[in-house]
Amino acid sequence: MLRKTVISILMIFLVLVAAPLWAQQGNNESAEPIDPQEINAENVPIVTPSDLIDQAFEEFKKKKGIEFGALGNGGKIYYASKSVVNSTPTNSQWAKARVNAFENAFLSIQRDFIIDMFGKQVVKKSQDIFEDQSDDAEEFIELDESKTKLASIWDKLVALEGAKLDKALEELGVDPEGFKAMPLKQKKATFISKMTKNILTSAIGDSTGLMPIQTFEGKDDKGNHVVGVIAMYSPKLKQLAYDISRNRSPLLKNKTGKPIKDQIPSDDVTLSKQFGVRVVFNENGQACVVSFGQWSHNYTGENTRKLERRRESATENAFDEANASITEFLSERIMFERERTKGEFSEESVVKNPDSFISREDVDKILDKISSKLKMQAKADLAGITTIKKWRYTSPYGQELIGVIRVWTLDTADTVNSVRKWKPDMKREESGIKEEKIKTEAGVESGKDFINVDDF
Repeated sequence: MLRKTVISILMIFLVLVAAPLWAQQGNNESAEPIDPQEINAENVPIVTPSDLIDQAFEEFKKKKGIEFGALGNGGKIYYASKSVVNSTPTNSQWAKARVNAFENAFLSIQRDFIIDMFGKQVVKKSQDIFEDQSDDAEEFIELDESKTKLASIWDKLVALEGAKLDKALEELGVDPEGFKAMPLKQKKATFISKMTKNILTSAIGDSTGLMPIQTFEGKDDKGNHVVGVIAMYSPKLKQLAYDISRNRSPLLKNKTGKPIKDQIPSDDVTLSKQFGVRVVFNENGQACVVSFGQWSHNYTGENTRKLERRRESATENAFDEANASITEFLSERIMFERERTKGEFSEESVVKNPDSFISREDVDKILDKISSKLKMQAKADLAGITTIKKWRYTSPYGQELIGVIRVWTLDTADTVNSVRKWKPDMKREESGIKEEKIKTEAGVESGKDFINVDDF
């Protein structure tokens, strides 16, 4: 009977406690359902400028029917890379940072290319394990007992100097007791496990025949910019560079083409987004190398003379950038080296603190280090390169960009070489006219005598 009574009381208690919960559940079911779109709107991932560049890369791949890093038709290989513009548009140096971002992105492509073509790798692994489960594993040797004779002499010297310092502190009215050294903290490892993997990648070779074919620039509403570059290696481009650098008529030709000036963008906005070299065919079907160089200046004052000086300096920089891009295209030697170390480290140890209290420490670390170096050198003859256009454009952020477009053509190269090789014609043309002989008489002629030697 007692058991039934207890069960009845428990049932009543459960009903009283659970009823509000059931009511609350019922109210939730009657509430308006949450719109899934509102939930998705809150969880929408942020699209960064880098993401936009990746999307542009994918669209380019689909449009051209290519794959990055894979060998394509005619021995062509495509690469893509991107680099952050390390400045905001509010900075006066932002336009220069854009050019540097292109350089960094293209250097990454050149690095990947020479690794694919000329790369070598060395891999080293190591594993070290130490464990001490001895009876005295957690015992410490007193420091005084472990001192050597040399250490003892050193302590005496330290004590002597310490006494002098204490006396000096007392003379200054400072209590030396406040500067007494604390006992040393001792540590003893009982277990150590270390695994490392070292990867050394190196490559030395030339990237001749590698050319940027398209550039992109992604940005967000906060002013962050990323520059993306797509480049292509082609055996035909390598042959073209080889022919040009040796003053030979290029084998690369095309049946169709049009004047180079008609192929250059006419608006400065489009020109501001052009970097590096391109190969086009002129109206005669000859291969020509067009190079786009640009730079900027940070002058924002109203002094016309200063502004013109800054513009002139920026133009010279853009001129050099354009020439440098052609030089790199014609002949480029790259040396690359990268060392990567990764692994893990674990340690268990006992510690004797200055107050003689014994504690234990556990340390777990992941190793992840990388060091890389890339050096590039290029040299080429600039014969045949001329300037076909200069432009100036003010960005939406207020910086003034200045550009120079340089182009190499076979006709110009032939003209320059003819000037370099010019020699005077030493042969007289034969004519029917007889040359008259000039009659002269023997004697001496002199100028007017201005000086009377007796005056001196």
